[in-house]
Amino acid sequence: TCWLAVLAALAVASLTIFALAYFSPFSAWNLQLEFAIADEVWLQEYIWSCIGSFLQQGQDFYPYAMSPRAVMVFWWLFTVIIYGAYTGDLTSALTVSVTSLPIQSFEDMLADGSLTPIMPRGTRSTMYSGCAVGRVQADHGPDAAG
Repeated sequence: TCWLAVLAALAVASLTIFALAYFSPFSAWNLQLEFAIADEVWLQEYIWSCIGSFLQQGQDFYPYAMSPRAVMVFWWLFTVIIYGAYTGDLTSALTVSVTSLPIQSFEDMLADGSLTPIMPRGTRSTMYSGCAVGRVQADHGPDAAG
């Protein structure tokens, strides 16, 4: 849906720039200046210019009138903001590491054969009641030889 909104913004910007250039009395084509080219009043040229600026490839010409140039500036700023947001989102998605811990509870620890829980001598906890015999070792204290 985000990319559809970008495509819709591209279409609106292209149509707006075209309309402003076509109907502006200050465009080079409407002023019939010697350096005026017909590309200034063709819709496909503005669509291609907006696509080229969005893909950061530049464009062939700039409109002569100030009003379509102002809209193109806003389109370029929109492009920079979209690229910044996309780059930030992609960077944050690639740098977050989701770690799956193999042991979530005491029962998971007991189910794993590589770990042996040690219980202090004299402990009367019901936590260890479900353990198999020999799976829980008694701690002999700090003065016991090892």
